[in-house]
Amino acid sequence: FPESRRTREGAARLPVAIYVCNRPHYLREVLGALRRAAGVEDVLLIVSLDADSQEMLDAVRSVDFCAVRVLFHPQPVVAIGAVGGRGSDGVLVVKQHWLFLVRQVFDGIREMRGYKGDVLLLEEDHVPSPDILVTLRGLLAIKNRGEGACAGDAGCWGAYMKFGCQGEGKETDIYKACRVKWFVNTGVAFNRSVFEAIEASDFESFRDGWDWSMYHLIQTRQLLPCQQGDGQIDGQTNAPSGVRR
Repeated sequence: FPESRRTREGAARLPVAIYVCNRPHYLREVLGALRRAAGVEDVLLIVSLDADSQEMLDAVRSVDFCAVRVLFHPQPVVAIGAVGGRGSDGVLVVKQHWLFLVRQVFDGIREMRGYKGDVLLLEEDHVPSPDILVTLRGLLAIKNRGEGACAGDAGCWGAYMKFGCQGEGKETDIYKACRVKWFVNTGVAFNRSVFEAIEASDFESFRDGWDWSMYHLIQTRQLLPCQQGDGQIDGQTNAPSGVRR
């Protein structure tokens, strides 16, 4: 793969990492949507594949709109149809791939060594809306300044991008979002301090998917939540747009 393209002058590079099961048609759709995202030229795209698939490699090689790096997960993920419910073996294998990618992003990739900022993590069936990067940068600025719901001593540990409504069959507006109160299986962004908290916790041994394992860390105060204005506990700042399935 070619060396990193230059970002716009003065622009900070935003790492976006995607873990991919052997579903090249989904991957191509996500890459096509990401190509149309405003500000994508400033992205370092990291794609982790669970199989040595020529079709998936060709899809990643087609990326010419930002810098790209490719990883291979050493333990292939089982077919999506076999994942099953919470705590099933399939869900745990997908979690292993997610954790492998996070570890590579913060500790393995040359360009990321010493990086302490935020990284956006997506699946290959999370189709980004055109404003995902602009929205995310705004959220991360609020989080990192400790404003709004992230004010106070606790702060916020990350940001997540909610599902849009377009995939529900009756909505065509790619900017319209469905209201949700969770970050289960969504795009999520956090920084090195959160990664280090994950590594120091029982995240890996907790028998559930990566998303419910994060909830577990919040519930057990291994990750500090922040207090929302409505009195509810939420570990993240959330966006009204972003990814859809």
